Amino acid sequence: MSFFSLKSGQKRKISGSLAVLLLLNGFFVALSPLPVAPTAQAIIANSMPAIDVVGQYDTAIADRFVPVFIKGGANNGPNSFGMAGASYSLAMDTVRHRLFVPDSNNRRVLVYNLQNDNTLVDRLPDFVLGQTGFETSASSASQSILMSASGTAYDSTNDRLFVTDTSANRVMIYDLAGGITNGMSASYVLGQANFTATASATTQAGLFIPDGIAYDGVNQRLFVADAVNRRVLVYNLSSGITNGMNAANVLGQTSFTVRVAAATQTGMSSVFGVAYDGVNQRLFAIDGGNNRVKVYELAGGLTDNMNASYVLGQANFTSNAAATTQAGLRLPLGAAIDTSGQRLFVADFSNNRTVVFNLSGGITNGMSASNVLGQANFTTSTAATTQGGQSLPTGAIYDAANQLLYAKETGNNRILVFDTAAISDGENAVNVIGQFQNPTWPPNPMSISFTQGGANSGPSPWGISTGTTPGMAMDTVGHRLFISDSANNRVLVFDLNSSNILVDKTPDYVLGQPDFFSSTAATTQSGLWGPSDAAFDAASRRLFVSDPLNSRVMAFDLAGGITNGMSASYVLGQVNFTSGTGAATQAGLNSPYGIYYDNSNRRLIASDYSNNRVMVFDLSAGIATGMNASFVLGQANFTSSSSAVTQTGLNHPGNTVYDDVNRRLFVSDVFNNRLMVYDLTGGLSNGMAASYVLGQANFTSSAGVVTQAGLNTPWGVDYDAASQRLFLADALNNRHLVYSLSGGISNGMNASMVIGQSNFTSSTSATTQSGTGGNIGTLLDPVNQRLYIAETNNGGRIMIFDVSAVTGTTSSTLTNKATVSRLAAGASSTFSLSFTLTHNLSSVLTVTFPAGFTVTSAAATADSSSCLSNFTYDSLHLYAQKTNCAGPITLGGATVTNPSTPGSYKIFYVNDDPGFISISVTADDQITVAANVDPSLTFNVGTQAAASACSGSFAGNGGTMALGVLSPSAVTSSDAATVDHLCTRVSTNATGGATVTVKSLNAG
Repeated sequence: MSFFSLKSGQKRKISGSLAVLLLLNGFFVALSPLPVAPTAQAIIANSMPAIDVVGQYDTAIADRFVPVFIKGGANNGPNSFGMAGASYSLAMDTVRHRLFVPDSNNRRVLVYNLQNDNTLVDRLPDFVLGQTGFETSASSASQSILMSASGTAYDSTNDRLFVTDTSANRVMIYDLAGGITNGMSASYVLGQANFTATASATTQAGLFIPDGIAYDGVNQRLFVADAVNRRVLVYNLSSGITNGMNAANVLGQTSFTVRVAAATQTGMSSVFGVAYDGVNQRLFAIDGGNNRVKVYELAGGLTDNMNASYVLGQANFTSNAAATTQAGLRLPLGAAIDTSGQRLFVADFSNNRTVVFNLSGGITNGMSASNVLGQANFTTSTAATTQGGQSLPTGAIYDAANQLLYAKETGNNRILVFDTAAISDGENAVNVIGQFQNPTWPPNPMSISFTQGGANSGPSPWGISTGTTPGMAMDTVGHRLFISDSANNRVLVFDLNSSNILVDKTPDYVLGQPDFFSSTAATTQSGLWGPSDAAFDAASRRLFVSDPLNSRVMAFDLAGGITNGMSASYVLGQVNFTSGTGAATQAGLNSPYGIYYDNSNRRLIASDYSNNRVMVFDLSAGIATGMNASFVLGQANFTSSSSAVTQTGLNHPGNTVYDDVNRRLFVSDVFNNRLMVYDLTGGLSNGMAASYVLGQANFTSSAGVVTQAGLNTPWGVDYDAASQRLFLADALNNRHLVYSLSGGISNGMNASMVIGQSNFTSSTSATTQSGTGGNIGTLLDPVNQRLYIAETNNGGRIMIFDVSAVTGTTSSTLTNKATVSRLAAGASSTFSLSFTLTHNLSSVLTVTFPAGFTVTSAAATADSSSCLSNFTYDSLHLYAQKTNCAGPITLGGATVTNPSTPGSYKIFYVNDDPGFISISVTADDQITVAANVDPSLTFNVGTQAAASACSGSFAGNGGTMALGVLSPSAVTSSDAATVDHLCTRVSTNATGGATVTVKSLNAG
């Protein structure tokens, strides 16, 4: 029966109103697909999202590899462990105990909290500026996002941080008086009129690639090294700061509107850094283009284009030769000053060292340095990744109280900390920031490494840095995936399961290096230099690796198994394993980037990039080191190497694939912006003409365009024989094109689908789940219909797409849904997710909640599908391990706290059916009803058969009770004289039920 009813003409107002609470249990929220992406990934579609990624994971999650699609830097970057790129000036807050490190390639500033004595607490940053978090690398200029941070300076009096945002041609000013939060907004900007402008300018207010920066706290002057404008701008901040304000003075140029390079006492050429000595009022301008440091004495004042007082690195003001001597410099970029000890530390970039000038006895032109760090003496300049060596140092900061020098290196992507209390030439560093070495996930910040120098604390077992030409291969019989990690000079080997799906995200073996933490380039039997592609010979169990910078192809015999750093068995393109010279001969190669193995005909096909040809090696009779090729395409003979835009010529071929059924060879002709198709039904012949061309209307055109038929720098290519589809990487259009060839091939034909872009006319590089950048590597797993894509712009990841060519709908499926128990703001709610998998998967299911939500417990085994296990959570994520999951799946039993602010929120999930859940959080999810009701309410009231509980059927009669006091006299009897209780039956259609409160008359 209804809890209450309304009848016309028979109503009265209940005193205080009758409140009915309807708890909204079991609300179902339909899942929405990612924008412009189908939720049913069994169907290939334009701009479809990837289903997985290799090489990019959330470093905040310690117990598993959680894929991240919004970053693509080398070696799982960006992350909280490492750094990448140059820093021309670092800053230290000795009052509030903070170290500020520009991390230019990751477009951010890392903030390390220090102990009270200003030494490091640990080696992990505590805050990040310029990005919303440690795992993001957005690049659009705004009030909170940096495009590249190169220099920092700190104003301790006003608690302000100055950051040069080099690519945005601006200086960002952060007010830290209220504290630091990740991704906080800057308060002011110099060099631009607002926070979204980025144009360079040679004006009194403009900047053109500002790098180093220094602050004079006494006179409130900011010095900015304006590199391309070949000058130092001086801003007077004593009267305050306004956006886009004019500089007060200029050094290095005769006016604010010229930028002439000069090696004179007043002129400059590419000034990269500045350092200020507040004790002696000296400004040091690092004039890298002139291989010198200019010293300005400012005690007597500062005027436009004033003469420098002294010069270091050169004997006089008109010489600018580079030198590796005790007095010379070779492209210095940054400097730090020890004001108490009167020492100047100069980052001597191309000499791979930091030179130390002792200025306590005064300064003279061309004076000799007193000490050197990074080298054993003043005449060597070898880059090294050791405890005492340096590689391309760019900037530094000096801690006078502890006599510690923090020296930043671009080549080693780290900061070495030197104790300079008793400095000696070539001394070892006492600490390092930015490089850790661990065999297991995640990295441990206590396990520092002085012999590792890759970007973002790399190399590592879980990160990749594919560089410019990454290729892949799969052994479907031995179940292995090979990825050319070219920038780390290695090939990573991943074991696959029996279905040739990744078992996990950690490689099992490495070739080209002795371990996962080394990345040395080598021309040896086991070493590699920029490996760019791989191909597998299933019959002979051989792996071929293109080693382009050594102008060779290495052949590894895997019949006996794989060991880390194992030697190759054969080499093609060279006569031995220690030579690496390119040659245009029948046996020679010159930068072979792409390779393909034709298993049916036992031919190795090598794209001989710099020789503008394709070499075909017939291995049916076996393989021998330095053997001759059998055929050549793109050239009439084996000794010519010129490029051509003809039906027979090529211009830097990138990759090939062979269609064994139709006997067609596809060759990506990179600089001609086309794909050449050779019909081999009649056999191979040297210099033979192609039969068809894609990307161009004919064989004599070569323009790069972004259309449905056009190409711009095509590279990796693969073919699906079953569906007759061709997959082609279109690098500068930041996309992969899919051609359906089932109806035949015609010159300049349109592609049928596009991956990485929303349509055929867009070409924006992106780092998202559906967007790509610099697409170059292509590998198709024909059985599982998975396409592996490698990118140059996102060189730290391999994207995996489901490209199944089945029929059906691309709309959201009704079987996908989420359940939340409460929608009220701030309420605690149970959460579950149900979906249907289109494949059998063994991977991590990740549910990501937006800011405002707080996950308070993991999903529960009892409420989840049996194939899910290892349920964990953090404040914004739910995780579960899928093991052979297929069909309908439920993740349930988790609890969350809703955001305190009502609104629409999207909860994303990563699966084979990526999408998001749209949830509308309301101010209240309980409904209060105040109404006029009947003068009486009817209850079923009576005796109970047992005294233990009010259960079972009622033995007594129903009774009608007037609204008001419920008296015992209204009930004829109870079920037992010793039990004083009243049994009342109330029914309701509210899913939350009804609550009856009984108040004793004696309660008052």
